[in-house]
Amino acid sequence: MLLIGGNHMAKAAAVAEHEHEKFDLTKLKAVAGCLAKGRFQDKEYNDSSAVVEQIISGGKRSIPVLIEMIPNSTKTDKPVFCFWPETTIGDLAFFMLADLFLDASWQHSTVPGASLQELLGPEPKGTPYWEHYRAYLQKHGRRELEKKWKKIWIKYENKVEWDPNDRCFKLVRGE
Repeated sequence: MLLIGGNHMAKAAAVAEHEHEKFDLTKLKAVAGCLAKGRFQDKEYNDSSAVVEQIISGGKRSIPVLIEMIPNSTKTDKPVFCFWPETTIGDLAFFMLADLFLDASWQHSTVPGASLQELLGPEPKGTPYWEHYRAYLQKHGRRELEKKWKKIWIKYENKVEWDPNDRCFKLVRGE
């Protein structure tokens, strides 16, 4: 029995490792050269639908894969966000997670703790968002963001569903 359990765990680890290869976030591009507004999953704001749709089609299985990508500091060829000097795979994974739990109005997180303000703290007035984000990373590190997302996911994994109309994960009724 122990050997079977060990093999099962090894297979699960291999699947998880394969999932990392599945989401090639370097292929994310945006209309007009950079993503200025909208959520990653909003087709009208980006032309990276193949990668995004791959993540969405993975459903809840995609979330831990993105969480594990947050520490990845590999830079993209060009910044994906307008006015950012650079972006990394981890940046894209982090902001994609926030978007996947952001309602269609772009105003409200669909689960407690997942808003950018809750994760990074309030944005100082007059500071470009990329500077606020980089200051957080410099002070706390990417692993801290990964830990925060893991806590959120552990708490809400079985309480969220994908809403195909609003194109985001939402808490199941009654939660």
